[in-house]
Amino acid sequence: DIVCVSCVIESEIQAWIDRKSVKKLVKSLLSEDEEE
Repeated sequence: DIVCVSCVIESEIQAWIDRKSVKKLVKSLLSEDEEE
């Protein structure tokens, strides 16, 4: 059970990080377009 919980938490954190980096990537792409 403990292993399951930590796995769930780990995947939640990973999903949060992925979402954050996707937003950051989109933001940088948009700012690059504005500069040109």
